Amino acid sequence: MNFGRLTLVIYFAAEITASFDIESLNSIEEIIEFVAGVADSIDGEKLKAAGELVDSFRINGYRNYGEVVREYFAEFPHSEVTDQQIAELKSFIEKIDDAWTKFGSEVAGADLREFVKLLPEILSQLYSFYVGNGQGVKGFPTQVATDSRPHECEITENDQLRLKKLHQILILSELRGLILSLKASEDPQEVAARAVFHSQQFLKATRLGLLYKWNNLLNCDPPNYIRGETFSEFLGLFQGVIINELQTDSIDASQCQGECDAVDYSRLVRCYDFNAKNRTITHCHTKPCNGLLTACDEIGAIKTCEMYENSSRRFLWAHHIDEDSSHLECPGRVVKFDNAWENDISRCSVCVCICVEQEGNSTAMRTISLIPQLADIHRNMVMTGVRFAEKDRMFHLQIEQGELGSFGEIVPGTAEWKELGDFQYDSAGEGSFSIKKGEKFVKLTEFVDFSFVALDQRTINLDELFANDGQVLIGVRFIYNGMDDAFELQVKSWPVDIRTGELANGNPSDVEWIGSENAQKRSENYDGPRRMFEIGETNEPLKTREWNHPLSVPNQRLMIRATNYEDDLHQHTVPYLDLQPVTYSTAKIPLSGLEIIHRGVGGFGGFLGFRIIGFDFTEDFKWKMSTSEFNKYRPYFHENLVL
Repeated sequence: MNFGRLTLVIYFAAEITASFDIESLNSIEEIIEFVAGVADSIDGEKLKAAGELVDSFRINGYRNYGEVVREYFAEFPHSEVTDQQIAELKSFIEKIDDAWTKFGSEVAGADLREFVKLLPEILSQLYSFYVGNGQGVKGFPTQVATDSRPHECEITENDQLRLKKLHQILILSELRGLILSLKASEDPQEVAARAVFHSQQFLKATRLGLLYKWNNLLNCDPPNYIRGETFSEFLGLFQGVIINELQTDSIDASQCQGECDAVDYSRLVRCYDFNAKNRTITHCHTKPCNGLLTACDEIGAIKTCEMYENSSRRFLWAHHIDEDSSHLECPGRVVKFDNAWENDISRCSVCVCICVEQEGNSTAMRTISLIPQLADIHRNMVMTGVRFAEKDRMFHLQIEQGELGSFGEIVPGTAEWKELGDFQYDSAGEGSFSIKKGEKFVKLTEFVDFSFVALDQRTINLDELFANDGQVLIGVRFIYNGMDDAFELQVKSWPVDIRTGELANGNPSDVEWIGSENAQKRSENYDGPRRMFEIGETNEPLKTREWNHPLSVPNQRLMIRATNYEDDLHQHTVPYLDLQPVTYSTAKIPLSGLEIIHRGVGGFGGFLGFRIIGFDFTEDFKWKMSTSEFNKYRPYFHENLVL
């Protein structure tokens, strides 16, 4: 036995096994190293070792890569990319799959040699299909990336991940062709040149596709709106109330002002006595206003349907007192408000005001949690999704986390929504919260752990935030920025070795939170000052029949407010909050960015929600080869270099 030769073979097998992995398919230099190791010194044992390594690669568990085309493309919505194209791609891949299954582990025979005569044409057709012709026909990845489908409401899986999987099966099919050709004693220089330049062009074509595809996901409207499941609101926080000036503490004992402006910043303190046909009608509001009256406007004598206390509305409809309203249903009670005269001297006006519920005994939804939500990095978990959550009278940010595996992929089955904890509300004073720690509740600190939305603190900054270079997101939080009088989003990122999937050691508390002011990466939207995003006088969001779509851009600010009087009697607080999870429903990916956005339709209040930005794999595709390698293989490559 030739022990020296055996040692070299074992060394070669160990070396390529250790150095060539799935991530190597993204690097032309690593591909060249593998090809050269197999082709430059033909040896049956080396070829066998290389074949066993290539055979060990499974893409989503599939050995037959035609199944990957089916899963990621045939079964995905597509439009400009046709069924015929996908079938053609699948056919090319399956021909190589079938040959590999039949001949991959066999010693070269007549059948293999016959197939190998057809192989250059199959690989050439696959090459032309994938990279295009450099003129009118674009490469397949670019066609996928620019296809109008799946549109944003159909996306279940990250498009970069789909293109990455496709690229992997293209390179592996090429390497299978390399090994089959060498086993059949084809010219090693031509076989190697074909594998090298096809791979290099595949890399460029895939990277072009990635550059065309904006790597993000947001929610669309659900099939049905379900309060508490798909959406919620700051219910009752800013809500219209119809009053007579007499009912407020804005008047003294002698006279009214006769102007609704004078009622602003007053309180609703008493019932209303209305003289009608020689009798006095006393009206007390079903729901008190636990706070201030603001933005008051005179509306004249009114007949209105006042709802019962358990309704989310105070009033259903309102008409002039002399209008016929007999045709209108009222699941509450019909109440009349008329201008009154105090001591026959001063006129007391009927006003519609916004009740701002900001006292401790208020039952309105008015709190945002500021508690950071962090992934369990000690378990190698990273953020994979986010949503608004409504729990214990607060709106929270809740993150989905998943275990980061090798090559930037999330380990299947590890994704989970991080628990929020249990909270308790205390109505004393202006109100406060406690969090459960063990068997006890510990009091939280306002402006640190939570903050109330109020008349003078109801602005939300709409920002787009990115992880630092080479890092992934591991956390998110809201802060209340007192300098800007606004709620702001912040994220935390963490260093990672994408190839191994290992997160760096350390303590998250030692790493600075990333906000709009200190971000390393910012879009051009931040080149100027922050601008106001005006919702305006709008109707209740659920009343539109059109699709809500993103209307905001980063570096804007939005003010929470009531709906308009004409359509909704100021009965709702907008925008609503989208409670739907923002995460890929099939394969999860690590995140590199997060944006808080407003989705809506003109004239309606819309929704606050999120856009997640997946980790960008574009720069992982290294297609540039050295001049010496180019010159070494180019004379033996007889096809056009398209890209």
